[in-house]
Amino acid sequence: ATSLMIKRFVGRRGATTGAGTSSAGTWWCSRAHSRRMAVRCASTTSEGRKSRVVFLGTPDCARDVLGRMLDAASAADSMFEVTAVVSQPGRPRGRGRKSDAPAPSPVAELAMQRGMTEDRILCPEKANEEAFLNALRKLDIDLAVTAAYGNFLPQKFLDIPRLGTLNIHPSLLPQWRGAAPVQRALESGQAETGVSVAYTVLKMDAGPILRQVKRPLNGEEKAPELLTELFETGVQALLDELPSVFAGEAASRATPQGEATLTHAAKVSPEEGDLDF
Repeated sequence: ATSLMIKRFVGRRGATTGAGTSSAGTWWCSRAHSRRMAVRCASTTSEGRKSRVVFLGTPDCARDVLGRMLDAASAADSMFEVTAVVSQPGRPRGRGRKSDAPAPSPVAELAMQRGMTEDRILCPEKANEEAFLNALRKLDIDLAVTAAYGNFLPQKFLDIPRLGTLNIHPSLLPQWRGAAPVQRALESGQAETGVSVAYTVLKMDAGPILRQVKRPLNGEEKAPELLTELFETGVQALLDELPSVFAGEAASRATPQGEATLTHAAKVSPEEGDLDF
């Protein structure tokens, strides 16, 4: 049976920092498996190679996005390859949330199942870890794509992808910036919502918008199903835009966000599930 585990990857033996200490490691997610096959997809750059994309995501909805990207990347005429996957470290699951070996996130698990090599599945506690950033720099990344990753991305990360970082956010930005855009949109009773593909900047969910797709609401929607639907729509919108992104034309078309309709989507607390009879 295939065994899943989280391993700590430490830099090459003997490597030291300027202070003379062992160089810091970065988290990767791995599995014991007798066969390894690289996930290859198609890309075109000025050097004649396919564009290199790193995907960042964690929960089930992001797993579906990664699946679509891997499918698109495996097509014969694809312009890109998914070079690496980044996810939050595995957490204990089940009642009591106790386990000897925390299971990998849904995104990391799918990357393993699709044959991505263990050194290309990175699971840092925080995205500012220097060993993690150095690992990405060595991959010569062209573009980063995020979907429900769940960790703050520092400027040191944002400076790595040559063409920037694109985020799939399930709201019509600048409406519902934050952790729970779908829940807050339904809670507000608004007539429509949607999904945005936007460039990532240091300020949360505030980057220029490359594309938006609207979705009317009839009042019967439930958050889990709507979240899945919006990410499905969003990844298709992203894939449609990738040719212009790789050509270096997309950034100039992206529209800066205004502040007039800005709303914040605070994380849903457990207490909000309480019913007062």
